[in-house]
Amino acid sequence: MHLGNTSTQYFEMFGSRAIVHDGWKAVTFKPIGPMYDDGLSEDAPFDDDVWELYHVANDVSETVDLAESEPARTGPT
Repeated sequence: MHLGNTSTQYFEMFGSRAIVHDGWKAVTFKPIGPMYDDGLSEDAPFDDDVWELYHVANDVSETVDLAESEPARTGPT
């Protein structure tokens, strides 16, 4: 993932958020309505959001979620 001349970039749209920093990407999905049968509620507080973590420098397709094995990178839950 190439970010130009910056090493950190933040994204937000309709409550879903992501931050990319030094080859890592943390992302959380906030549904805007009952779109999928995934158990996520659009009314859940932001503090309940589940974050995923990808080492996009090595996993450009974001297939290996490292949030559980790298908790120091996502902070306290």
